Amino acid sequence: MKTDEQVLIESIQKTLIANTPKQPNQAGAIPEGISSDKDSWRHFEDDAFFCAKTQQVLTTDMLVEGVHFSTDYFSPFDIGWKTMAVNLSDIVAMAAMPQYCLVSMALPKTMPEPYTPTGWVTALYNGMQAVCKQFGGKIIGGDTVYNPNGIVLSVTATGITEQAGFSAHRFNARPGDIVLVAGHHGLSAIGLSCFQNKIEGFPESKQAHLTPKPQQAAMRAYLDVCRQHDCLEQMTLTDTSDGLAPALIQLATASHTVLCVDTEQTPIHPEVYAYYEQYPQAEHARKGVSAALNAVLYGGEDFGLVAALPASIWQDKASNAKLAPFFTKIGTCESNPQKGTSVTTIPGAYCKVTGQTLQMADAFQHFQ
Repeated sequence: MKTDEQVLIESIQKTLIANTPKQPNQAGAIPEGISSDKDSWRHFEDDAFFCAKTQQVLTTDMLVEGVHFSTDYFSPFDIGWKTMAVNLSDIVAMAAMPQYCLVSMALPKTMPEPYTPTGWVTALYNGMQAVCKQFGGKIIGGDTVYNPNGIVLSVTATGITEQAGFSAHRFNARPGDIVLVAGHHGLSAIGLSCFQNKIEGFPESKQAHLTPKPQQAAMRAYLDVCRQHDCLEQMTLTDTSDGLAPALIQLATASHTVLCVDTEQTPIHPEVYAYYEQYPQAEHARKGVSAALNAVLYGGEDFGLVAALPASIWQDKASNAKLAPFFTKIGTCESNPQKGTSVTTIPGAYCKVTGQTLQMADAFQHFQ
């Protein structure tokens, strides 16, 4: 039977809920300070887990050769950078700062030329430490094992919330909020296509694919504005590691709301436009609307941010001045879909321009 990633995650959620003791003093119980009901696991996906008692955020991510990177065009430094950056992006999306990291590696006996195993691992760690130097975090240990089938890397990271007692979540969006996006989407997909097809040019796209950068400055601006307006308990963030459209759908689903996305306001980098002008038959060109927009929505591995915020805060001049350098307004949260759209169920996300729902099936899925 074929495995479906979302079904797999939901199955794990149900198993955790069913087998978690309700009393804090029981073995295997959720630590004191964390709700023991099903809401505890609502954001058990690719983001992090927040313990209110310790103010800590915990996350883990795994990267596999041939799935997340190729040694044909990733240097070991780049692999190290990406491995650490994807984890820290989850920490940032919880409105937290990186703290400690454990790195586990499964490696073959020989490494790609011209590297010795020691030289390759040294370059890998240089990449990871470069991310930590720029965005925070400290590598404190890990594990190493032999794997005859390629390179597998896993990082478990902790973070500490910048504002005591408060973390950002996917499930805080409310009807009337506006939807914001930070970071350029679609670039990583273009970069990947360029590497795979040996296409010259598109330097920003290639860099976005090799060395993604967590949107830490955007998060801090968002946190500052929420603090000033005394709405820390409403902070709504999620990163876009799986793509912009999946992030919008996941946020809508977790918040039990509908997101109306104005794709005409969604930022599209000039390199994304340029790529599809030169290669109109490329990936995403066959998904309708426009190839560039579909790359933005479904390309994936962009590691930007989606946020929700009360409209009154965005309209406040001082707050807008802080947020506008990082965020673009692309939509609104609604309690019910607008008349005339194809949306028939809540929650979800739909395109204001076409009236069509955004689909998880159009994004990258493991096991597909």
